Amino acid sequence: PSWRRRAWAVLGLLVAASGWMAWQALGLQFNYDFEQFFPADHPETTFYREFRETFGSDNDFLIVGFEGEALTSGFLAEIDAQIEALEALPGAELVQSPTRLELPVRDPLSGMLFQRPLLAWDNDSTLTKDLDRLRQRDDIMGTFVSPSGRAVALTLEHRDGLSKAGCDSLAAAVAEWEARLHETKSSILDIHVSGRAVAQAYYVGVMEREVAWFVSVGIVLLVAFLWFAFRTVWGILVPLTVVLMSGLWTLGIMVATGKAVDVMTVVLPTILFVVGISDVVHVLTRYYDERRSDATHEEAMRRSFREVGLATFLTSLTTALGFLTLLTSSIGPVHDFGVYAAVGVGVAYVLAFTLLPSVMVLAPPPVVSKQGSGVFWNGALHRALRWTLRNKAALAIAWVGIAGAMTFLGSNLRVDNKLIEDLREDDPFRKQFAFFEREFAGVRPFELSVTLPDLVESPASLRALDALESHLKSDYGVGAIVGPATAVRMAHRGWMGDR
Repeated sequence: PSWRRRAWAVLGLLVAASGWMAWQALGLQFNYDFEQFFPADHPETTFYREFRETFGSDNDFLIVGFEGEALTSGFLAEIDAQIEALEALPGAELVQSPTRLELPVRDPLSGMLFQRPLLAWDNDSTLTKDLDRLRQRDDIMGTFVSPSGRAVALTLEHRDGLSKAGCDSLAAAVAEWEARLHETKSSILDIHVSGRAVAQAYYVGVMEREVAWFVSVGIVLLVAFLWFAFRTVWGILVPLTVVLMSGLWTLGIMVATGKAVDVMTVVLPTILFVVGISDVVHVLTRYYDERRSDATHEEAMRRSFREVGLATFLTSLTTALGFLTLLTSSIGPVHDFGVYAAVGVGVAYVLAFTLLPSVMVLAPPPVVSKQGSGVFWNGALHRALRWTLRNKAALAIAWVGIAGAMTFLGSNLRVDNKLIEDLREDDPFRKQFAFFEREFAGVRPFELSVTLPDLVESPASLRALDALESHLKSDYGVGAIVGPATAVRMAHRGWMGDR
């Protein structure tokens, strides 16, 4: 009776704590901020932030691409009619469209300055001449007009540092605008949108779906494993309850401490399933073995927790310490992943030795078959051990060879910063990026800071910058360069009457 009272008390405390953890977990947030991966104390990170404060953010914009059969006056008129709708989107500040851009041009004869439309799209004949003229302009072709002559891009600048809620609102409004435009019959064949706001909303959605997918698959695999191992409903429900509560507690602790799920911690529930189930399986396997040896329910419980407790504690401790070594990382998400993974391992161990014995004391003892899967595994493992002892020399040589092969292959491991390319080729978001890579100069900006010994506007500096821009184009295939040399060249063109 005293053991049952204690079990009820422990179970009540665990249920209350689980309720609080579940309430906390309801506020779980998903975070898509890859700047968190920048080492906080690294000089390159300091330079990046100082550069952004000086020149502004290079990431607070959306690119809206319109695809048609050809650039006709009717096609451009339909695009121009959408500018007001884009400017009305939440957070939008400025929309730059080739249909409304004007260039300052000087008349060489009179010397007067006037604003010349970038594209005179009143009729197709003047439009064709303007398109031929724009093919010589590096600042336009590949940025606002595609070299293929089938697409036009608008740049929508939104507020700097738009929050997650702001990005979600803007992305949702863009999706609604796209849906309305697709319903109308027009010469616009397709619409493509890319940028930080829509990328953040998409990746957060991917993380939410993947968490649900990982948890679902993990539960199915655990149920299959537990059924194969214990062959009883009791042997499935009790370990599964411990594992699920371990995951719930860890998520609750994350929310309580202000941590959101990111691309690192999105796999944490799956890891906790694997780690958490090991403690329970060790205890229950020993319990079932004792029951098969004709021990009573109480005797089997005492022996299993006494004999397995220290081993599982050391296993959990070393696992947690392994995760805590990530605290040495200067990258925030990696650091946090190590902390919460170690916390999850500790939670799983605590629940395995509080919830599990409480349930085993209060629940009716399971029916244990004398010929369960444990008998099969014991025999199979004994046979495997005997085979290993007979062939230990050959196995040692084989493992040395395997280790050498793995060392060679591991030395060829490549490190990259791919993110979009990791999505499936048929992923709709990757297709958006592929469109801008194919028709324009892409959507991922690259900014280069150059420190010069002389003033930027000096002829020597401009010649050096012009050589650098030419090098980037010829050797790296960089498109749509905007720099001091390009700016001076285009200003000179305007001064010479757009020639």
